[in-house]
Amino acid sequence: NPKLEATHLEKAKELYTRVLIQHSSNLYAANGTKVILVEKGHLDVSNDIFTQVQEAAIGDVWIN
Repeated sequence: NPKLEATHLEKAKELYTRVLIQHSSNLYAANGTKVILVEKGHLDVSNDIFTQVQEAAIGDVWIN
């Protein structure tokens, strides 16, 4: 069901965003956000967000 999938993606995006607001270097939330944005066709935005988190993080962020 495409409508249900869109609802779930939006809810996941909200949750990942909340995590990133509180913990800006959370790699799992950054990766989850990137996957959702790519799924929605926003590749440029997803790369920008992931780059910002990568720069804020300590160590290696390339988990996927």
